[in-house]
Order: sequence, then C-alpha cells, then structure tokens
Amino acid sequence: MKCFIVDDSQLYIDIIAQAIASDGDIIKSTTNPNNAIEQIIEFDPDVIVIDYIMPEKSGTQLADEINQNKITSHIPILLISAGEIPCDYRNYGIYDHIEKSEPIESIRKSLNLFSNIGKINKHTKKIK
Repeated sequence: MKCFIVDDSQLYIDIIAQAIASDGDIIKSTTNPNNAIEQIIEFDPDVIVIDYIMPEKSGTQLADEINQNKITSHIPILLISAGEIPCDYRNYGIYDHIEKSEPIESIRKSLNLFSNIGKINKHTKKIK
C-alpha cells in the first residue's frame, strides 16, 4: 500500500503511520495542505488520508481540489477526524470517514480496502 497522509499534527501523522504500516507499505505525509497536491502527484499513492479540520485549509476543501485535478482524481480519499463530521463528505468525492478513536485494526482494514480500489483505479486509468 502507498498511503499519503495530510494532517496538521506531525505527532498524529507519526502515530497513524507507525500503527498502519506493515512490510512493504510506503507512507508519506505533509502537515501543509497548501502543497499537498504537488507531493501527492510526485508520490502517486494508492490512497489518501486527510484530516477534516486543519487551520490553513479544511479536509473537504483539499479533497475537492484533489478530485478536480486530472492527475489525482482517481485516488480514493478518506477523511479522518476526532469526531462527527457536520457535512456530507461524499459531496467532496471522499470515499469514507474514519474517526481517530477507531481501533487501529479497523483503520488498517479501511486503508487496505481503499488502497486496493486505488490500485484498480490507477490500472484502469493507464489502460484508457
């Protein structure tokens, strides 16, 4: 799995990356949502995890930008938050929502599922 994480807390990025990583997984991240798209394009992940609340740009705003970009629009996005999200995140092209308090095994299963979808999307995109 190739996962890209965008969260304003480097501590949380470190915790989630360490918890979800297994042999062969590659995880990259940024705490700056303003330059995330460039890094995502360079890394070409299978799945993206974005924090819902960040001071510079909301997770839904970033997800909308990712989905409007022809290069990144095929990558599944998961929104992660400390609680409920007061909007319908699916309107922003977000595949699912994860709560930070969920058990790590549950988060890992979601990431693996959507990573597989991302791999299929990437392969399908190359065929066209």
